[in-house]
Amino acid sequence: MRVRRQILSGCACLAVWAGVPGIATASETEATPGSVDAPSFTAEIQPVLAAKCGRCHSAEVQKGELDLRSPQGILKGSESGAVIVAGKPDESRLYEVLHSGEMPPDGDNPLTDEEIDLVRRWIEAGAPLPATAAVRTVTEQDAVPILLLRCTACHGLRKQEGGLDLRNRTALLRGGKSGPAVIPGKPDEIPRVQRIGAEEMPPRRHLVAASVKPMEANELQVLVDWIAAGLPESPTGPDIADGEPDPLVSDEDRQWWSFRPPARVTPPVATMTPEQREHIRTPVDAFIQTKLHEHGLALSPQADRTILIRRLTFDLLGLPPAPEDVAAFVDDPAPDAYERLVERVLASPHYGERWARHWLDVAGYADSEGSQNEDRVRPNMWRYRDYVVRAFNSDKPYDRFLHEQLAGDELADYAHAESITDDVYDNLVATGFLRTAPDRTFANITNFVPDRLELIADEIQIFSSSVLGLTMHCARCHTHKFDPLPQRDYYRLAALLKDSLDEHDWLGPEQRVLTHVTSTERQAWLDSQQRIDASIAPLKEQLAATTDDESKKKLDAEIAEIEKERRPEPTIRALWSRGAPSPTFVLKRGNYLTPGAEVGPGVPSVLTDGRTPLPIAPPWSGAATTGRRLALARWLTTADHPLTARVLVNRVWKHHFGTGIVTTLGNFGKTGAAPTHPELLDWLATEFVRSGWSIKELHRLLVNSATYRQSSLVTEQLTAADPDNRWLSRMPLRRVEAESLRDSLLSVAGCLDDVQFGPPADVDVRADGLVTAQATGGNGRRSIYVLHRRTKMPTILENFDSPQMGPNCIERGESIVAPQALHLLNNAIVKELAGQFAARVELDVGADRGAQIVRIHQLAFGTTPTADEVSAARHSLDRLEQAWRAAAGDAELTSEEAARRALGNYCHAIVNSAGFVYVD
Repeated sequence: MRVRRQILSGCACLAVWAGVPGIATASETEATPGSVDAPSFTAEIQPVLAAKCGRCHSAEVQKGELDLRSPQGILKGSESGAVIVAGKPDESRLYEVLHSGEMPPDGDNPLTDEEIDLVRRWIEAGAPLPATAAVRTVTEQDAVPILLLRCTACHGLRKQEGGLDLRNRTALLRGGKSGPAVIPGKPDEIPRVQRIGAEEMPPRRHLVAASVKPMEANELQVLVDWIAAGLPESPTGPDIADGEPDPLVSDEDRQWWSFRPPARVTPPVATMTPEQREHIRTPVDAFIQTKLHEHGLALSPQADRTILIRRLTFDLLGLPPAPEDVAAFVDDPAPDAYERLVERVLASPHYGERWARHWLDVAGYADSEGSQNEDRVRPNMWRYRDYVVRAFNSDKPYDRFLHEQLAGDELADYAHAESITDDVYDNLVATGFLRTAPDRTFANITNFVPDRLELIADEIQIFSSSVLGLTMHCARCHTHKFDPLPQRDYYRLAALLKDSLDEHDWLGPEQRVLTHVTSTERQAWLDSQQRIDASIAPLKEQLAATTDDESKKKLDAEIAEIEKERRPEPTIRALWSRGAPSPTFVLKRGNYLTPGAEVGPGVPSVLTDGRTPLPIAPPWSGAATTGRRLALARWLTTADHPLTARVLVNRVWKHHFGTGIVTTLGNFGKTGAAPTHPELLDWLATEFVRSGWSIKELHRLLVNSATYRQSSLVTEQLTAADPDNRWLSRMPLRRVEAESLRDSLLSVAGCLDDVQFGPPADVDVRADGLVTAQATGGNGRRSIYVLHRRTKMPTILENFDSPQMGPNCIERGESIVAPQALHLLNNAIVKELAGQFAARVELDVGADRGAQIVRIHQLAFGTTPTADEVSAARHSLDRLEQAWRAAAGDAELTSEEAARRALGNYCHAIVNSAGFVYVD
């Protein structure tokens, strides 16, 4: 009940006051007609609000940054906008929530009908306040957001027409080529103000080109009032942690399990029976068996080796095991045969391709911009995909992985480097992590500030859900309704990214590229350009010398053909510091037209002590970069961070065991699921950090465990005692993911192209909407190397739940729908692959029917069929062969051709079977 009350009180954001124009002071009400019967704030309204609302909205406790116990608090307002519209109780949020019973929360000490009517009459009378309540003055904090929004496209950091900079008070006073921009106290004597009022500025003909909208009348009035008041400076600086306790997040809030640092616990081996200890292969088993014992359960027997190698290979590589590898493992008598198999699989280059796909999901990777029907292709996004594959294959420490993706440009001075090494190149490519969100800002008509803010919001959502496991996006428009995440903290996080994602200093996707490819690649490109130039030069000389029209046409054609080989300069889709970010303001209710308090860069208060500011400094002496994102990355990877390691190990656990220890992978907050094995989660998190943030070492802990090696057999006892397999009394049966299914079809058919990296394979789109990946030399590339276009996903991947990314995918759905079976049964490419599967089998073992059946099972299932399975398969093949002969009628059909077609049908049936699509 107490937690529930806190949750609802946090919703009381009642309104995010930002100053309440129209509220009168007592001295003003004396001259206001109809105000004689206005309730007294001091004598009547204040006591009611203090008694009924003060628990959550006072000077000491300010849910939603709202203080209702003082006139100053009412004038200041809260985070989401005004709760009172003077004279209009029905439009006042305060009256609305009191009248509806929404507040106080849980109906705890509600206002009486008489008290609610009293508040209504007070608002109706103009909500008069005592004369001692200071009327809020327009300051620089009110004016600067308007100037940034309407003026700085032409008078800002990058462009200063007329030598005029309008970003802040100091720049205004400095003026431009034609003199001061303002005269304090004299708005009527400023030509520019008059031109704005006459709608001459910003110039209407340049609005679309600059992606700026005209200034609204109320905005102009704010500027006029500010100038008339003498350009008063902001009364306070940006809101950051300042050594004082945070009034919006309490120490009690910080006691939620996921907001506390992971505790280093000891695996509970000492409390286990000798029989239980015999089944411990890694410390993971001690935690799992202890929980099983509490529920009267035990681990299932170990699966046989053919099952284990198929399970392990699909989990780590996303491909079926080769029959030769299965045979070698099954026949290996060494006691550590399985452990050595794990090492061989982890060393495979296919490992990075498989596990990069998992990260690309949470990172929101796509090869197109999205947002519009055109869905433009991103020509260099594949470099980020390749970076992730290499990172997993090399077991790049996760802390370094995050540093590079969040702040790669701040790890080394690439701009002044003598050469771009592989490491520097990776640093820059890695920042593509913050460039994955849908981006429509390539066109000026979709490049206004709201469009930019949507992209920034998507990037914050991608980052916070994938790395922090928090629903930070819920705090964009108001304080989070359930978690202790004030709206202010959302914008503090936005300020950390603002040196590179600044809505007032924007670069479109085509401009946001770097040419800092590796020195080797750049030299190869320069050499290719010189070869083309050298080939064309003599042709151009001949062209200049000839007068014959036919000869000119021929030479022109030759030159054009050679020019086709010319490639554009190689570039990187990256993110980098622009050096001087604009100030960040809380946007009331998420609306860019209603800015509130200025905030500085910072991290969620609930994950800190709330007092200590984030240490931010340029990464090296003389650096033009701010160091903000690097400070964020370093904070994330402190050894005792509450979330970073927990979120990652939970996600890896999910991919091995079907569900996470916390089943809500992207929500470790109060509405997320509680961990099923909290001590295990904390032990894994701390062990992960102690191992040097090694993901491969984490794999070893999990896949070498007895828990992972269990059989997936479901018994009546297990169904009754652990129906959802919550306690891992068996391994789950899992369907292979979309990419693994397509790659497996190519693999068994002998048509999988093993070439890694580089630009993606394009797709073909039929008139009926079917999308297929183009083959290269008759073979198909792995799915991770196929163009991942948001609107043109290969149909087989889309049917089997590959996500489109909007903006990212924390956990894939797993549907079971008719189009999946129909695709495998009827799709022409699947049928063609089944025929190539049959041809491969015939090439491997010849025409012997029994040998063919064995080879098919070995390739598709990783097993050798039993005698009964061989007998059933022979019978099916005989019937299929007879059917083909009957269908041929009088047409000539050799027995060899009939057998070949029957074998193709049988292979087609095999790839449609549950044994092929599911992993035991």
